Amino acid sequence: MPKVSIIIPVCGQADMTKKCLETLYKFTPKDLIEIIVINNNSPDNTLEMLKAFPDVKVITNEMNKSFSVSINQGVNESTGEFVLPLNNDTYFFQNWLEEMLETFTDKKVAVVGAKLLFPDGKIQHAGLACYKNKQPFHVFWGEMPSEKNNIQVEYPAVTFACALIRRKVFEELQGLSLEYPDGNYEDVDFCLRAREKGYKIVYNPKVVLYHLEAGTKKLDLTRAQDTIRKNLKIYKDKWEKRSESLFAVDQRIFPKILVGCPTYYKYEYCLEKYAKIVKNLMYPNYDILLIDNSPDEEYMEKIQDVGLKVEQTPYRKKARDRIVESRNLLKKRTLKGNYDYMFSLEQDVIPEPDILKKLLSHDKKIISGFYFSPQKLMNGDVAIKPIIFKFHKKEGKWGTCRMLTKDETWSDELMNIAYCGVGCLLVHKDVLEKVTFRYKDDKDATDDKYFCYDARKADFEIWADASVKCKHLLEEKFDWDELRDKGEY
Repeated sequence: MPKVSIIIPVCGQADMTKKCLETLYKFTPKDLIEIIVINNNSPDNTLEMLKAFPDVKVITNEMNKSFSVSINQGVNESTGEFVLPLNNDTYFFQNWLEEMLETFTDKKVAVVGAKLLFPDGKIQHAGLACYKNKQPFHVFWGEMPSEKNNIQVEYPAVTFACALIRRKVFEELQGLSLEYPDGNYEDVDFCLRAREKGYKIVYNPKVVLYHLEAGTKKLDLTRAQDTIRKNLKIYKDKWEKRSESLFAVDQRIFPKILVGCPTYYKYEYCLEKYAKIVKNLMYPNYDILLIDNSPDEEYMEKIQDVGLKVEQTPYRKKARDRIVESRNLLKKRTLKGNYDYMFSLEQDVIPEPDILKKLLSHDKKIISGFYFSPQKLMNGDVAIKPIIFKFHKKEGKWGTCRMLTKDETWSDELMNIAYCGVGCLLVHKDVLEKVTFRYKDDKDATDDKYFCYDARKADFEIWADASVKCKHLLEEKFDWDELRDKGEY
């Protein structure tokens, strides 16, 4: 098997480095590796401790150099066909390197990352993905290992706390970028540059070790946080306008979602708020599409000006006509575009950025978040209530419905419901293949109720997550009773 050059930058934390080296030797065939420690002016007994490891090559710097400089320096002094940056706050408990090397049977693989665990067994690293704004994040961070994070997949990037890199690719890309002082984002930058060249970045879940995460940076936490902020700006200035294809993720891990809603010119008051939130949802695999039904193209152009994709349909006088037509066009785009879900998010409903992650976590075909609207009570009063209704009495699929109680409204419960508004509704493609948005002229009911009715008739359960609460911008919402009186509803 080919030789691997393992590069370990250190600055103090001698005990941590000692444990890393001891476990590395215990679980790694010695004939496969050379180990190079970059000693960055350690203020403790690191140099004395390293004498216990005579096979380790030590390069000593008179000042604490950055991660990028240290790794590049180590690679220049190495001989392996593969190079492996390794943090000294990692340690091993099982064989790992042979499995990592086998991933390179595919000649297009440039980098292989490992599954890194916190000492309590939760995940620290299982691949790096990027949000729509291109900011990277650790997938499954803080979760327990599961079937979903045990799949070998490609990612935009992996952490270089432990990553195996094909040397010829490292040299082709001229090593780690020196744009990022003190570490952070140089690993993502390298992986994206490799992807630009057509190489693959692979996460191999069978390669497992422990990582304390930023163990060495606890020496100066304030400085570390300041560095992260500065380096994030450098990274985003460089990458946030690059091709979306560089940031593609596997649909088995992140289902593809179409986010959108019907709209027309009277929603202009909330367009900027809506655009800001939907462009910054904390989820990597979604597209946005608004369906405009304004009388002319002026509002469509304003939607495009805030960076949202929009299609225009012929103007319909009646609100229910335009809403149903627009929702069915979104449904069509979802099914034809290889999306797993449609997320119906009305333009005046403003969720928290992590809403898609929360709703997806329940693995339901139809699930709603909470948003609030005026509701008429039995006594004729009007109260602000969530557009969520439970069964009061139920026989089979059907029954009489009721509003939620105060305790239910302010719980964090996942609840099976009778029906809901579709203003904040995640719907799986399996539902859309069987259910169409509709209404009836002779019934004073919205398409929301018909959709839920038809979904139940097709044997789909409807759920709501009470922990997902959204702001509903009611203060400028037009008057539905007035629209009815005008014959426009």
